[in-house]
Amino acid sequence: MPTLEHRATRGKKNVSVSGLGTMALECIGEFNAFSPRPDVLWHYTSSEGLIGILGQHSLRFSEAPFLNDGSELQYGFEMFSYLIRTFVADKDDALRDYVEQLIHGVDLTLEKLSSVVFCMCSEPNLLNQWRDYGKDVVPYCIGFNSAEITNTGNFSFNSYLVEIIYDYDTQMKIFNRFIWRLHEWYRKLPESAASDADQYLAEAAAQVSTLILRFKNSAFAAEREWRLISHIPEIRSRSERKFRSSSLGVVPYYELKRTVNPRQLPVTAVFVGPSPYGKISHKALRDFLDVNGYGSAMSNYSTIPIR
Repeated sequence: MPTLEHRATRGKKNVSVSGLGTMALECIGEFNAFSPRPDVLWHYTSSEGLIGILGQHSLRFSEAPFLNDGSELQYGFEMFSYLIRTFVADKDDALRDYVEQLIHGVDLTLEKLSSVVFCMCSEPNLLNQWRDYGKDVVPYCIGFNSAEITNTGNFSFNSYLVEIIYDYDTQMKIFNRFIWRLHEWYRKLPESAASDADQYLAEAAAQVSTLILRFKNSAFAAEREWRLISHIPEIRSRSERKFRSSSLGVVPYYELKRTVNPRQLPVTAVFVGPSPYGKISHKALRDFLDVNGYGSAMSNYSTIPIR
C-alpha cells in the first residue's frame, strides 16, 4: 500500500492516536443510541443448547461468521464504505487514497479481530425468537443477571456487552458523524504522521470496527439483541475451540466459564417455549435445574399459541 501522504494545515495542534480512542462510542452517545442495561438478559436456545450451557456451566460464544445472520458484519462494512467514499468524492487525492487504505484496513481488522459473540435479548417470551429456535424442537429461554454476567473478573476470559442498533437512520447519523470527526482528526495530524501511517490507520480501522459490530439490518429489530463480545486472539490460550450442531450444520464455539465458586452461571429464570407439552416439559426442566444446581431459578412455560 502507498504510504499516507499528509496534507495537515500548518500551525494545528498535534493529535495523538489515543485521541481517537473513544470517538466511536462518543458518536453513539451523541444520538442517544445507548439504552439502560436490562437487569436480566435472555438467551434463546434449543434443548441441546440448554443442556450444554447449564449442564456444563458455560456460555457458548460463536464465531461471528457462523451466526445465523452471517452477513451482518458485511452489512455494516458496506454501509461505512459507501458513506465515507461519498464523503471524500470531492476531496483531494491524498484523502481519497487514505480512505481506500482505511477501508482495506477495516476489512483486515474485522478478520484479525475474529470476533466471538454470545447473543441475548432484552425480553423473554418473544414470538419471533421462539419460532427461530423452536423448529421441530422445544426451545428454551435462559435469563441471566446482567450485572453478574458482565463481571469479567469472575470468568475465564474477558468480554464486553453491547446493545445492537437496528434503526437505519440512526446508523447513518452515527456513521456520518464519525466520518466527519475522523476527517477533522485527520486534518490535524502532525506532519510526522507519514512515518507512522500504519499505526494511525490501524487505530482508525479499530474504531470503525467497533461500530460495525453494533449495527444490524433493521429486518432483525424484533430480536432486541444485546451481545457479549470477545476476540479469538485474546481467548485462544484460555478456551479450546469446540464444535456444535446448528441450523448451519457443524459450527465452532468457545466456552466461557466462571472461575469462582459457585461454578453455576448467574441464572435468574428459565422458560420453556411454546409446545403442546408445556406442562410436562416444564416439570422435566425443574428436575434438570435442581440436579445442576439451579434450583433457585424461577421457571415457567410459555402459553403463546404457535403454529
